[in-house]
Amino acid sequence: MIGLDTNVVVRLLTRDDPAQVQRALEAIAKHCSEDDPGWINCIVLVEVVWVLSSAFRYDRKQIVAAIERLIQVRELTIQYPDEAWEALHLYRDHQADFSDYYLAAINRENGCRTTLTFDGKAGRSGLFEMV
Repeated sequence: MIGLDTNVVVRLLTRDDPAQVQRALEAIAKHCSEDDPGWINCIVLVEVVWVLSSAFRYDRKQIVAAIERLIQVRELTIQYPDEAWEALHLYRDHQADFSDYYLAAINRENGCRTTLTFDGKAGRSGLFEMV
């Protein structure tokens, strides 16, 4: 298994630099398969959402569509995929950041009863407890 950095994933999703897109596609074809998928850890997934929002000015609907496609690629494995789906659905329908929903879902998966926060938007989701 090989890991993928945020910039490689962003190239694949945005297709903004044809030369780098081609190199990324070739690397994925060479190193990633259903039997030996590429690894996208939770930090990379959170960074991808942030880059799509801040640098590429994608709206929530565009981000949700891009991440849905990414999660479904069989040659890639997402760390905490069930939690990524949950976070994505909450992000689509509510106001907090994807990273907030993802970290709370991961925390719960790892035995946390709740996640403490000062973030009012996240606090309204039911995954957090306001401090």
